[in-house]
Amino acid sequence: MDSIDYAILNRLQQDGRVSNVELSEDANLSPPQCHRRLRRLQDDKIISRYVALLNPSEVGIDVVAFVSIVIDRDQYRHLKDFEKTIMEFPEVLECYLLAGDHDYMLKVVARDLQTFSSFMTKKLMQVRGIIRTKTAVTLGEIKYTTALPIDSVR
Repeated sequence: MDSIDYAILNRLQQDGRVSNVELSEDANLSPPQCHRRLRRLQDDKIISRYVALLNPSEVGIDVVAFVSIVIDRDQYRHLKDFEKTIMEFPEVLECYLLAGDHDYMLKVVARDLQTFSSFMTKKLMQVRGIIRTKTAVTLGEIKYTTALPIDSVR
């Protein structure tokens, strides 16, 4: 990867629907050269996919919560089953395996607090192996981005 690849990636992180002509201008390449580089970035899995980012409140999602989970130590041999179950919950946007006092951290969304409560009691707390959860419901979004700071890591 070189500075041209980074320029392409930075622009795509800001606007995934940018035209190849505009992208090539930003990267100081001809459109065919830019297209070849873009194809390589996709083939090499540096670009994993393209998505539309939705405004949660406009589609009826008003609750965002972070739920930390502690798993029963006797259930550690079943962690893959736990992870598979979590993957099936559409309310869970993100799931991370942690080091420290908690085993997993989930980012969960719901229409409202009642729907969130129902998710917690009827779905999440029914998952085998969970012995404790700790929840933080957000009061507002301060910063949200999907763009990786690739300029700061090279």
